[in-house]
Amino acid sequence: GGREGEEEGGGDDGDGPAAAAGDALDLTGQVLLPRLTDRSQSVRLAALGAAGPVLLARGCGGGAAEVAEAEVAEADALAAAVLLRMAHDPSPACRAAAVRSCPLTEATAPAILERVRDVRDLVRAEALGALAGGTGTAGAGTAGGATITTTTGLPPLSPDQRVDILRSGLTGRCARTRAAAERLLCGTWMREARYDPARLLRTLDPVANEAVCEGVCRSIVRASE
Repeated sequence: GGREGEEEGGGDDGDGPAAAAGDALDLTGQVLLPRLTDRSQSVRLAALGAAGPVLLARGCGGGAAEVAEAEVAEADALAAAVLLRMAHDPSPACRAAAVRSCPLTEATAPAILERVRDVRDLVRAEALGALAGGTGTAGAGTAGGATITTTTGLPPLSPDQRVDILRSGLTGRCARTRAAAERLLCGTWMREARYDPARLLRTLDPVANEAVCEGVCRSIVRASE
């Protein structure tokens, strides 16, 4: 009897920290949800900053191998609220914070791509930075006839998506946006293309997008100087 009690006690001790961590994340998510729609910009900004670690811990960004069904539901509600702030918050700082807090996944990528065309340069630069700095399991695929391996864990972007990003990013009107786009182009995308400019250009459909590809070449040459 004593031995069984010891075994049962050992099991409880082992489950305790994990259960406590899950409860803490549940409580954090419940507290953050209403704060994401607070009238105060500073409150929304703080809540968005706190949401990122919760989403990652809940597995929204691939950070958890096993997540209970109830925890996924809580994380999905928080993720949906963050994506809503990303698209519609009247504050550029809050939209940028939403981009920062949202793990880059196949599900969240479309919303982040949309922010590349945001009216404010702060948000555009944050979205481009997220696309450049996303981490995850590498994946292989084809784009524009060129086989590439992504470093973000996302399927390769289509030629149209890449061209849209570059058309919005490689602009002479905004130095911040252009710098972020060139980091994505000359860093992440060149690395995925194994530092072969011709291979990279093939992912952009150069016949149909000559002007964009000329801009890409200028950026690559400038980065290599």
